[in-house]
Amino acid sequence: MLPGENRLLEYYHEFSDKSVLLYDENDRSVHLYRGGTLTLVGTGLAFSANYHIYLPHFVVMDNGVNIESIITSNGRIVRFTGNTERLIYAGRDYLVVGDGAANEFVYIVKRDGSVTVLDWDDNATGIQSP
Repeated sequence: MLPGENRLLEYYHEFSDKSVLLYDENDRSVHLYRGGTLTLVGTGLAFSANYHIYLPHFVVMDNGVNIESIITSNGRIVRFTGNTERLIYAGRDYLVVGDGAANEFVYIVKRDGSVTVLDWDDNATGIQSP
């Protein structure tokens, strides 16, 4: 239990910048503890994914078929829906995730939580939304 808090938070992961990801199993909220400050990251996030990939600045949650979400070290949650099947590249400051479809959409997830979507479909011009 944290000082001044009336909730019990479970340890989930410590990022390389020494911030700690905590989880409340009762209300499914995610918190980031950094420098003596507890910040709410998000609510309603089920940590039920079968596989968790722990990286210096990211936690990737994968249910064995699709990537469900990515949490960044500065407290952003990127949620995926549909067929986001695989982690293509894991760098220090960004990840590349592919959707595995014929009209390949590629997601670049940066450490700050921003996402750039690229369309690698050779049959269409311009960037299309997924």
